[in-house]
Amino acid sequence: MTVITTFILHKYICARVILACRDINKATEAVNDIKETTSSAGEKNSEDKPGQLVICQLDLSSLTSVKNCAQHLLKTEPAIHILINNAGVFLHPFEKTENGFETHIQVNHLAHFLLTLLLLPRIIESGPGCRIINVSSAAHLGGNIHFEDLNLERSYSPVRAYCQSKLANILFTKELNKQLIAAEIQGIHVYSLHPGVVKTELCRYMDASFFRGMTSIVRLIQPFMKTAEQGAQTTLYCAVDENAGKESGLYYE
Repeated sequence: MTVITTFILHKYICARVILACRDINKATEAVNDIKETTSSAGEKNSEDKPGQLVICQLDLSSLTSVKNCAQHLLKTEPAIHILINNAGVFLHPFEKTENGFETHIQVNHLAHFLLTLLLLPRIIESGPGCRIINVSSAAHLGGNIHFEDLNLERSYSPVRAYCQSKLANILFTKELNKQLIAAEIQGIHVYSLHPGVVKTELCRYMDASFFRGMTSIVRLIQPFMKTAEQGAQTTLYCAVDENAGKESGLYYE
C-alpha cells in the first residue's frame, strides 16, 4: 500500500516523496520499480515529468533512529507539506524494543508520535495547507489505552496490543488538532483513517497469534480483501483532496 501511495504522489502529483524505511534494500527496489513503471508510461512532455523519490533510513523500533531520521529531514528538506505515518506491525508476538516498550505501541504509535512532533515546526513553517495523516484501523473499536500497563505485561494479547496502538493513533490525531487550534496555528490539517482490510504482509504472525493454519484461512478470503491500490485511496484522499482540506481532526474509512 505504501508503494502505491508513493507511486501516485510521485507520478500524478509530481511530488518529492521521501520513503522513510527500515530496509533500505527493499526501499531501493520499490523506488526502481516505481521509476520503471513511470518511465514505461511513455510520458515525454516535460509538464508531465514526475516528482522525485528519496530514501531515508528509519527504524520505528528505535527511537534513536526516529530522532536521526527527523534530524536528517530537517537538514535536507526546506519544506514538508504532507506527512503520512503508515508503517506498522500486526499481531506481533510479545517483545520489547530497545527502548523498553512493547513492539505494537512503539512501532505503531510512539515512534510516529515522536517523528511528527520533531517535524512539526518544519510542517508549520511550510503551511498553510499542510497535512498530517495517521493510518489507523477499525480495530481501534476494540482498543483501550492501558495507562497503568502500557506494555500489557500482566496479560499480553497481540490483538489487544494492536487495538490499543490503533486507538492511540486516533486519540493522537484528535489531540494534535485540538492543540494546533489552541495555539492558533491555522492551515495544518490532521487526519486518521482505516484503509480497509488490505492484502499486505501484516498477517505473517497470525499462526503464532491465533492457531496453526490461521494464515491459510486468511489466504482463502484474500480474494474478498482490498487490493493495495484500493487500500491506498483513503490515504490519498486525506493527502490531496480539496474537500479533505476543509476538515481536520477527523477519522475516515
